[in-house]
Amino acid sequence: MINRDQIESLMSYRNEEHPVVSMYITTELPKKFRSKLNSMIRGKLKELSQTSRYSGNEKKNLEKLLMRMEEVLKTRTNRYEGTKMIALFANTTGLWEEFELPVQYPNQVRIETDPYTRPLTAARDQFARFCILIGNSHKAKVYALTANQLSEEQDIFTEEEMEGATDEALQGFGEQRLQRNIRDHMNKHAKKIAEAAFQVFNNGRFDYLLVASPNDRELRLLKDNLHSYLQRHLIGEFKARPEEKKEEILTRARGAASEWEQSQESKLLEFIESEQYEGGQATVDVGPTIKALMNGQVHTLVVQESFSRPGYQCSNDHYLDLAKKNCPHCGEELQPVEDVIDEMVEETLRQNGEVHYLQYYPEKLDEKGVAARLRFVI
Repeated sequence: MINRDQIESLMSYRNEEHPVVSMYITTELPKKFRSKLNSMIRGKLKELSQTSRYSGNEKKNLEKLLMRMEEVLKTRTNRYEGTKMIALFANTTGLWEEFELPVQYPNQVRIETDPYTRPLTAARDQFARFCILIGNSHKAKVYALTANQLSEEQDIFTEEEMEGATDEALQGFGEQRLQRNIRDHMNKHAKKIAEAAFQVFNNGRFDYLLVASPNDRELRLLKDNLHSYLQRHLIGEFKARPEEKKEEILTRARGAASEWEQSQESKLLEFIESEQYEGGQATVDVGPTIKALMNGQVHTLVVQESFSRPGYQCSNDHYLDLAKKNCPHCGEELQPVEDVIDEMVEETLRQNGEVHYLQYYPEKLDEKGVAARLRFVI
């Protein structure tokens, strides 16, 4: 689960004396996952034994920590549906933070004074945080939806807080006056819900809003009473009651959020298609996109999940190419890498660019694999 407060706390962590082990590993079939995990840990243990950066005692503690991380991950079974990668951060003084990500980034293990959080923040930025507001004539509730996981259930207005909501309170009125009082009551209630929702949205640092009510009348009333700021962040709606089961709400909320995400991905791909000409603001295919990346032009790298291609890299200057040659910066011969797409993702994050893994239209990049929206044109 992507928890933003947890990520921000981790980003501020630093320990000069006891470094942090940052691990990212894709979750695949159990046997392959364990084999890959074992290989990553053994490689890091070998590297650790050859370094002189840490004291003998710290080395031993780091070795034990790496072995513990391997054992914990091997037995980890309580994953969220849709988890494609586990990010784990730990050190020898008790730091232990786990995240389950719905996208894949390059597998790696790092030992540094700071947690390596670039892939983690990229996942946070790709998956918006939705505030789900569900209200009817007597109750309102909010949820948080991130990466298809629903959480933070909270009643923001209950039946007990209503004034004049019971039938007894309206007895003795004529039918016309009764209906007017019901309308006044519903307007008053919708306004209170909207006011409470405004506070929740700001405090929860949500990106977008989804609203739900049992019927069209209450849905329209709720939307009309929203603060203008919330109306600008409203991206979808669906039918639901506050008292419905969480699973049912999740299914409908996912549908509304996915519809919006699908439209956003479609717009990004349409932009790339319209701008993929010489002098345009987009590139398609590995070669042109690597060239743009090496020029610092890439704003958003678009990747077809599971696409890979071999290439070459200079580890000193982060230079990438599809051909074996010398690095234009330091003159050293480029070294082969099994998957240059992973290195492109890593370099995009290093340049503070965005990475978008296609969720809805992967066929748009068939055979090409990658594309990019550019910051500027050279």
